[in-house]
Amino acid sequence: MAGQYLRAPPWASSRGWLNNNDRGVEGASYGQMHRKHEVLAAIDNIELVRAKSSLHLMILADGEKLGQLEIGRGSLFWWGKNRKKSKKLDWSHFAEKMNELAYGD
Repeated sequence: MAGQYLRAPPWASSRGWLNNNDRGVEGASYGQMHRKHEVLAAIDNIELVRAKSSLHLMILADGEKLGQLEIGRGSLFWWGKNRKKSKKLDWSHFAEKMNELAYGD
């Protein structure tokens, strides 16, 4: 993986950029809230229109890795928690799968 993972700045949650589900927790102040999910990001090349450029996302739950997603201009790749090989999906196939999952189409 080329880039170093970036974390959201501390002010991001106050501007609505992070998980909105954490906002209404009874009895918890902003400093005490615990976010279950975290996403770390790295970019190989700022312009995703070029070949060999991609956005890498590492998805964590309670500090434990759930998987890794690499998003490019032609397709995306998913690595499960401890997988060595990725699963490749082109954008058309990804859209079909998401529609099936979300809408039952």
